[in-house]
Amino acid sequence: MLKLCRLAVWVILLAGLAATAGPVAADGLPEDLLRPEGKSRWDLTAAPARIGDLAPLGDNEVWLHPERFRDRLAPGHRSSLVLADSLVEIQVVGIGWADLPGGPREVVLQRAVIYTTGGRTLAYRWVDPMAGIVAEVLGEGEPGLVGLTTVVSGSVKDGVIEAAADLKIYSGEVVKAVETSMLYGWDRGENTPVSSLTPDAHGTIGDLIDAATWDFSGNTSGTIVAQIERNISSAETCNYDQCGYNLPGATLGRQDHGFDGVDGFTNNQVTESTQDAAGVTVWLRAGRQKEGATGAFGTGETGFCWTTDVNETRTPVRLWQFGHQDADGWYMQAGDAWSDGPFNCEQSLYNYSNGCGSGTWPSELYVKSCSGFSGTQSAEVIKGGVVTLPSGHTLNALLVRTLAEFCVYTGSSCFIATDDVRTVVYLWQVPELGTVVLLQSDQSVPDTTSFTTLQNTNITFGLFPPVSISTTGAGSDTVSLSWNPGNDTSYIDGYRIYWDTDSGSATPYAFNSVDNPGQVTMVGTTATISGLDSATDYFFTVASYSDYVSPSSGLTVRHESVLYPTQVSGDPDHVYPVEVMASTGGGCTPTAEVQNVTIGKSGADVQLCWDAATDTCMDGYDIHWAVAADTAAGFSVLASTDSATTCWTGNPAEGFFLVTVRGPVGNGPWGHYGQ
Repeated sequence: MLKLCRLAVWVILLAGLAATAGPVAADGLPEDLLRPEGKSRWDLTAAPARIGDLAPLGDNEVWLHPERFRDRLAPGHRSSLVLADSLVEIQVVGIGWADLPGGPREVVLQRAVIYTTGGRTLAYRWVDPMAGIVAEVLGEGEPGLVGLTTVVSGSVKDGVIEAAADLKIYSGEVVKAVETSMLYGWDRGENTPVSSLTPDAHGTIGDLIDAATWDFSGNTSGTIVAQIERNISSAETCNYDQCGYNLPGATLGRQDHGFDGVDGFTNNQVTESTQDAAGVTVWLRAGRQKEGATGAFGTGETGFCWTTDVNETRTPVRLWQFGHQDADGWYMQAGDAWSDGPFNCEQSLYNYSNGCGSGTWPSELYVKSCSGFSGTQSAEVIKGGVVTLPSGHTLNALLVRTLAEFCVYTGSSCFIATDDVRTVVYLWQVPELGTVVLLQSDQSVPDTTSFTTLQNTNITFGLFPPVSISTTGAGSDTVSLSWNPGNDTSYIDGYRIYWDTDSGSATPYAFNSVDNPGQVTMVGTTATISGLDSATDYFFTVASYSDYVSPSSGLTVRHESVLYPTQVSGDPDHVYPVEVMASTGGGCTPTAEVQNVTIGKSGADVQLCWDAATDTCMDGYDIHWAVAADTAAGFSVLASTDSATTCWTGNPAEGFFLVTVRGPVGNGPWGHYGQ
């Protein structure tokens, strides 16, 4: 027979839960605020800035500033806090983007179940690892604690929050293995007005880069660009034996502007990565612009060469520089800048295609500084911010400006100048993905900020995973999913679903729809996964894939999107997939009854102990508490232990206590209570 034990316990009340305003009905509040679980994107733009009066639970640092404890922000992480007279059970149940009145924020979703002498309440908190709690709501929970029926208090930040201010991009996120990612984008063509790129219609490129956020979602037309990193071979470029293309360890970056029967051109560049005490450097060794096209310098195919060979000594050019070595490794951040030395009348440009097309005289061109042109290539990381792409994906990015300025000469004496170059390129760099937006000026502009039209654009719309994922149902061994692939689904040929019993941020997913096809029924952008264990938490995510036919080799290669194209707070230890968590139903209920509950003192705390129970359905034990032992409904769960723990120590309020065996879908009997 289960014993009921009563003990008076006095605590100092630090702060109460009650708000000065009464509960607010759920009607009229955003669905994503009230039932946020099982989602990876939340629209909170219509939520009131404040709902009732917020009442803090205490001054505990972990509770007030969860962003300072990043190990607790991993998906699925569970923790417990004792705050004043409250026991708080916290679990991370989601990760993704929260759309707030002041703009989108990358967040994790915490669910907090709060046990007090007055009963049990439910809270959800959206935590930005850079800015802290950006939205929260507290109220009465639905049965099963899957949402709120009434709201006691809450708030949503309505001011503009500085975006991605502390973002770092690490060398390993730029220097990647070949064939690991495919990016598709839109080339809007020459003379594209800067004002046409965003809803704000910025007149100059300087006005655009000064914006706090950048919305390129309206750019869904033009020539499609396919961007891929490949091993260098003669099959990929006709310049294989020229100027650095056959460097050991070098990588070819290829941009195909127009393919699948569309007339276009190819840009390519050769890069090489080195590391020394100063940092990790990615060198730009060589490349071709408009490969195969005829025309004079600047209009037809032009090659460039920035590596020393048997004929020429050339000034090397840094494409990327990663310094600031610390415990996190090599990275770049806002404020970084780098530049090469001045070119010294170097033969570095080829104004002919050497077998790829007809040539133009003069074929070999030299570069050097001249009046008003420094004769260098340089770069600067301007700032961090949030960028929205044509697909609707919202990403943290670093904005980088590269500048090439020199004069072009015929002949090795650099006496006759034929042209000049001041080309400015703005690059929006995203962790793991690389360049998601490229905007390039005309060949020679007066400065870096005043020009109003662009010669070249590459505004990426994929290949990305879904914008958001939601769970739409669960059975005893099934979970159903739905996802939003984004606004621009060009070149998405299908999807791959991943799942496991722990988060993909902790270990690789054990199962997927390719290796386990019999468990997945997929229709469009919905799927049902079957054959799961009952009463079990599962984590799911979805990747997109594309079957790309190379216009040069004719080979078809399947490319798959990364699982999540960004980082939380730029921390390489917290690269999360956009995933949702769902629990299957079913399972069994324990039949064992806990025996011989005793209570005693452990210092200033109370200690409950009991005899170990044996039950095949047992997950652990629940300690229940009530102000009075009048009805079973008056008891709530005060704490939980695992199956190997038969004592619990805490400092609860005065009341009645009992212990039951906890199972997957219910608890064991309470003995003869009430008889």
